[in-house]
Amino acid sequence: MAYADPVVPGAAVEHISQMLTLAKSKHQEAMGLLGTPDPNALPRLREVLRLFEEG
Repeated sequence: MAYADPVVPGAAVEHISQMLTLAKSKHQEAMGLLGTPDPNALPRLREVLRLFEEG
């Protein structure tokens, strides 16, 4: 079964691209925080969770 490519307006494509870029940035920031040694990790882990919830 073949599917036709939907016609997506340029503004929608641009918006989706921006959202994916933001999600990637938030993910990289959160993953970077996980790799940082910290004797009191709870505030850092809370920040990681907050970033993941935003994305």
